[in-house]
Amino acid sequence: MCESENNITCKRVRNFSCDVCDKKFFTRAHLSSHNVIHTQEKQYICEVCNASFPRSEGLKEHYRVHTLEKPHSCEVCNKGFSDHSNLMRHYRTHTKEKPFECDICDMTFARRTSLNMHYRTHTKEKPFVCDVCGKAYGRKAWLNEHYRCHTEEKPFVCNICNRAFRRKSFLIAHERTHTKEKPFVCHVCDKAFAQQTNFKTHYRMHTNEKPYQCEICNKSFTRKFTLTRHYVAHSGNKTPYSCDVCMKSFTQKSILDRHVKKVHNLKKTYTCYLCSKSFIKQSLLQAHRLTHTFACKECSKEFTQKCALNKHYLCHTRPYVCEVCDKAFSRKYYLKSHRQVHEKEK
Repeated sequence: MCESENNITCKRVRNFSCDVCDKKFFTRAHLSSHNVIHTQEKQYICEVCNASFPRSEGLKEHYRVHTLEKPHSCEVCNKGFSDHSNLMRHYRTHTKEKPFECDICDMTFARRTSLNMHYRTHTKEKPFVCDVCGKAYGRKAWLNEHYRCHTEEKPFVCNICNRAFRRKSFLIAHERTHTKEKPFVCHVCDKAFAQQTNFKTHYRMHTNEKPYQCEICNKSFTRKFTLTRHYVAHSGNKTPYSCDVCMKSFTQKSILDRHVKKVHNLKKTYTCYLCSKSFIKQSLLQAHRLTHTFACKECSKEFTQKCALNKHYLCHTRPYVCEVCDKAFSRKYYLKSHRQVHEKEK
């Protein structure tokens, strides 16, 4: 807003539009700064972790990840944040505001990233693909969970019987076999279930809902597994899963996996140098290495690479000390920037 000598109020207009995304700006300088996002030019590089940014402001905010500086505080709960945008997102946990709305189903979200992931339920887009078996997922977290099928990693262990699981949700469901807890109760017939998936499948008996439909004959099913088995009838091949070694065929992939493991016992030539566990493919070994973490003894923060831990540890030791005011820094670059403060004082 602006005000003239005759007290006439005028409104600022965003006259400069981006040719790529149509976003509008008040000044040409702001538009030029925005255009860097589309050109993917990231000339500002972090000396600590090599992360790159299109703007110097982005690099300055990123440095706070290493310095642990949190200058932006929530007025409600006093929680600190390294940049202003994270603080604004945090405020929505107090206001319950969900400004990002899906234009297909009107579902709302507090974060744009959550909306983008939700869109994939409509578009069926699955950008995260397993490089071992080709299976695709809509979220990277789901792909990471899937990798454990190949690496045989089971990090979630039952405290009672020591049985291990790939997912935490599997462990929680398993623990109910010990506690006999059945928290999911059908309000129609009062039947109780230990797992929510079993409860949902059961409830479809009352609603007669069959959400899984065959794209060939339009026949519907209450379970996804039943639909998958039904597709075999259309393919004309009752044993669609073949062994790459002996060409023997099986009706289910799980049976094929057991066959390969027991009959052929393929040599595991790729060995992890950290725990000596071996794998039949290098891609499986690479996925397994991500499960190893190096923890900081000061703050318990974990890293997948030891060199990253060593760089992080400098945040605690701060070996670079200003000879004028004795203030310490984790990086030589920070010390050089700080010295300019004293030079201006002269």
